[in-house]
Amino acid sequence: MSMYIFSFIAATTITTELSPNQLPNVPCADARWSNTSRVLVNTSEGNHSAISLRFDPYDFIIDVNDNIYVADGSNNRVIRFATGSTSGEIVAGMGSGGKGKSELAFPTALFLTRNYTLFIADSNNSR
Repeated sequence: MSMYIFSFIAATTITTELSPNQLPNVPCADARWSNTSRVLVNTSEGNHSAISLRFDPYDFIIDVNDNIYVADGSNNRVIRFATGSTSGEIVAGMGSGGKGKSELAFPTALFLTRNYTLFIADSNNSR
């Protein structure tokens, strides 16, 4: 079993080094700390609508196929990154924000069921 550690990079980055014996809530006995990582989700000042940039990424989930879903808050969308890919595709929201059935206004949390039903906390629409 492999264990992956993902980091969200913000304006201020705090780095903490842990030895394998210090990992909190280790899900399996053979989990190992990896000294290599790759930034997948970044953020910076200003609205970035390009698919390669996220603005206020609030939540992410990983499905059973290792696809990563990111709630891209201020861009009003959810992006899915296929396993091994650094470019994503929009799976929910239109990016402009709104109250319509296909629109999101600042998504902040995600939940994915086993049959791939995606639930999104659409914060500014209170739904």
